[in-house]
Amino acid sequence: MNFDQLHLTPVPQVLVGLALILFGRRLFWLFVGVVGFLAGMRFGEELVKGQPEIVIIAIAIGIGLLAALLAIVLQRVAVALAGGLAGGMLAMQIAVMLGANADSLGWIFFVVGAVLAAILVSVVFDWALIALSALIGASIISNVLPFDHTMRLISLIVLFVVGAIVQSRISGFARS
Repeated sequence: MNFDQLHLTPVPQVLVGLALILFGRRLFWLFVGVVGFLAGMRFGEELVKGQPEIVIIAIAIGIGLLAALLAIVLQRVAVALAGGLAGGMLAMQIAVMLGANADSLGWIFFVVGAVLAAILVSVVFDWALIALSALIGASIISNVLPFDHTMRLISLIVLFVVGAIVQSRISGFARS
């Protein structure tokens, strides 16, 4: 994601970036809202070409708020459903490859695969959310730093690692 297109002052970008780096897992709705806002900024320019920048920002804010609201309401349900469907279909496909009759026992393979995948996605989801929020936050911050490309990349990596470590400790995933 290219953050060079943001027309915001550096202070809000750094504050949002820090919130994502340090608390992205805990503030899941903020992470989803920021990603929605960034997508709104990115695609809003193309959807409403020729409109004033305030219209694009309003669209981006609307998308960000809607995304944050949906994240609050549907977070675990959406993840469990998506993981379950994928796991169920994968289990049926594997069963067929192993010679099982998918017509008679397909639903059993589907249910077992769906439950196992939903559990796995829920567990991995926390780590994925930590990694993604730390990476997005680091990207936002490194974009506003007055460095050359190489130093921005180094700062992105350092911020990402720090964010992942801090969030994993806050979430209780990394015990000393």
